[in-house]
Amino acid sequence: MPPEYVFDQDLGDLFVVRTAGQALDPLITGCVEYGPAHGTPLVFVLGHTGCGAVRATIEYLEDGLRPPGQLDRVVAAITPAYQMAKNSFHQSLSRDERIDATVAAQVQLTVTALRADPVIAGSGAMVTGGRYSLTTGVVGQVQA
Repeated sequence: MPPEYVFDQDLGDLFVVRTAGQALDPLITGCVEYGPAHGTPLVFVLGHTGCGAVRATIEYLEDGLRPPGQLDRVVAAITPAYQMAKNSFHQSLSRDERIDATVAAQVQLTVTALRADPVIAGSGAMVTGGRYSLTTGVVGQVQA
């Protein structure tokens, strides 16, 4: 879902960096740093329900389905969020619920990492995150 649509903004109003599953690496972090370094006052990490990258991670970790190509790097980046969320899983959670819990954990971890980045922290930009519901169209805040 385009963030401009979600937040009712015109094209060009938002500085957007997209990654599968909110995965971070040095290149992506550098891209995110660019916004606050040039006056962007807010960094918003936006996950969404039913995330395919998170689904691939859970399919690998729970079912052993190895992802193709370089997707294993995305799975590796999301695995800590799965481990974090797994501590709160109840036996009765469906796979979709486990995916959404992992999305929230990934948003939390990404927000925490970006807040610790010296360029972003030094810019004074606020860093927060949320999860977009593909069903309701509502963004709920994810606490980090």
